Amino acid sequence: SVQERLDLLKEQISEAPGVLGATGTGEDLPSALNNTWELSWQGADPENDYVIDIVGIDQDYFDLLGIPFKAGGNFTRPLLVDSARSVILNAKAQEYIGLEDIVGQQLEIGGKQRTVVGVVEDHHNTTLHSQLVPLAYFLYPPGYRVSPDNLLVKLDTENLNSLLGQLEEIWGEFSTDPFEYNFVDEAFAQAYTAERRFSSLVSSFTIIAILISVVGLFGLINFIVQLKLKEIGIRRVLGASPYHLLRLLGKDFLIVFTFALIFALPFAYYFLDAWLNNYAFHIQINGGLFLLAVLLCLGISGLIIFFHLHRTNRINPAEVLAAE
Repeated sequence: SVQERLDLLKEQISEAPGVLGATGTGEDLPSALNNTWELSWQGADPENDYVIDIVGIDQDYFDLLGIPFKAGGNFTRPLLVDSARSVILNAKAQEYIGLEDIVGQQLEIGGKQRTVVGVVEDHHNTTLHSQLVPLAYFLYPPGYRVSPDNLLVKLDTENLNSLLGQLEEIWGEFSTDPFEYNFVDEAFAQAYTAERRFSSLVSSFTIIAILISVVGLFGLINFIVQLKLKEIGIRRVLGASPYHLLRLLGKDFLIVFTFALIFALPFAYYFLDAWLNNYAFHIQINGGLFLLAVLLCLGISGLIIFFHLHRTNRINPAEVLAAE
């Protein structure tokens, strides 16, 4: 009964102070897109079975969400008879069908002839885990499976609690059912809960791993210094500069560091690439990311070597060579 009066509900909600716009839709956001119909057109390969996802909307949908038109235009106002047989596609659907000038073309969707009146730019109805799919948007009266049964409302959130109270009062005039709502940004964020948990877990273990690595690196360089302590003392007596001593300490360390990179970088690339492949849309791994990691490691290592070199320079060579 509320669906039959959705236009009136939308009109009253739109007039509430703080409401910036409203539109009816058959799918909430993010959307599961679970209405798929058969698709055919003149020139389609008869050997293939074509399907397309369906979304029922009203004329304000694209304006409210700021989705631009690539070709053609919106449904006509006021709602005319031909609008019920009109369809708007996304760019992915046009690519799927393969017609260059698709506006004005006749398509058979769900067993009925439809005229394409517009093509909108591709946009994400769901998370970045999923590929963009061909979409067809219809105007549908109440009573159909794809008829709009959600109101998407754009709000001024400055006085949110008061505004939600007003919307609940308006809802109460149309139904005795509970006033249920969710925020689109929070719904999308909720869809990435696993990623946020994974990020927190990785960040925590990364910090622990870095601390353990720094302690190990500190011990490794200290071990190298102890092995070369007498050699450093002799070189200092013979007038070796700090640069020569740094090269002496760094040579053995760089050998170990190079072997560590040869072992670690392929594994890092493999696991990072495997994780990113969970998303249909993701960044590309480039060498700059690994170069930054290598430079950071070298920077930390350099600081530790400088610390040990400074501490060694404060030791009297005579004390080191006393036992010889």
